[in-house]
Amino acid sequence: DYTAIEAPIVAFDRLLTADTTVVSSDNLQGGKLATQTLIKSGCQNIAIFTGNDNTNSPTRLRREGYLSVLTELKLNAHVIKIPSELSVLRKQAEIQKVLSENDFDGVFCTDDLTALLVKQRAQKMNQNLHVVGFDGTEYVENYHPDLTTIKQPISDLAELLVDLLIRKIKGESVDKSYQLPVKLHYGE
Repeated sequence: DYTAIEAPIVAFDRLLTADTTVVSSDNLQGGKLATQTLIKSGCQNIAIFTGNDNTNSPTRLRREGYLSVLTELKLNAHVIKIPSELSVLRKQAEIQKVLSENDFDGVFCTDDLTALLVKQRAQKMNQNLHVVGFDGTEYVENYHPDLTTIKQPISDLAELLVDLLIRKIKGESVDKSYQLPVKLHYGE
């Protein structure tokens, strides 16, 4: 559908077409950093809770980063897919089911909202579980400062997206892919 659009397009974290310019954060490094953080805190049985596994999305690299660290350390990987379109209640039920059937000591969630649900469920189940999220939005920073997360440079990403779109509108040439660095935000 996107190939039929004749207007300039710049995508955030999605590969819409082979010709679409994509802006993303360094998802691969973020996945590595999250997993390394869990290992540094003593975790050995680490799962990743991921949403829809869209292989056309740069966000899939979060999982690849997780897998690369575990492979390097010869630790078992546990990829748990929790579809993004599930309601909060269904996600909570799925998370509780997974946590009750497994003995994870660390969980890397590919988004902060799932990370918050995992923390909440683990606390209600009296499980001592280390959790790292991914996004680092202002909402999480202000209302859930206890969450450790991989923080994307959201303002810089937004500025770059707008700048690239304006350049495309003006007919200027831009690259196909832009990637900005992430950093770890330790929760309180």
